[in-house]
Amino acid sequence: FKLDPVLKVRQIQEKKYKKELSEIKVIRENAEKLLEDLKTEKIRQMENMEVEEKIKAVDLQIQYAYLNAIAVQVERQKDMLEKISKEEEKKRDILVKTNQNKRMIEKLKQKFNEQILKDYQKKEQSLLDSISHRATLNR
Repeated sequence: FKLDPVLKVRQIQEKKYKKELSEIKVIRENAEKLLEDLKTEKIRQMENMEVEEKIKAVDLQIQYAYLNAIAVQVERQKDMLEKISKEEEKKRDILVKTNQNKRMIEKLKQKFNEQILKDYQKKEQSLLDSISHRATLNR
């Protein structure tokens, strides 16, 4: 089949894109976990500030600076997560297109093989018919 090399390439590409997609999924999951951890830390720090009755102004400034730093990290993590999600979607789209191309070539190969079989059966039937016709004439 002439398209076997192309099919082989499509299969290799599909494996590659599946691997890339699974890697980016792991990255996204880690980024989501980090975002949740940062949000949890921010909430915990805010609750700690509410619990403390007597607090020095310096300590309060330090805690607010820490909260602001966490808030900045949360926003950066959200941005990063959005970029990762977009990249994941691109990889998924590429994988879908590659998979469609591979299936199309596989269907062509199947049709080609079916046509070869059909042609073979036709020739075989024709041969059998001519043999039986000769046998009939020779009687």
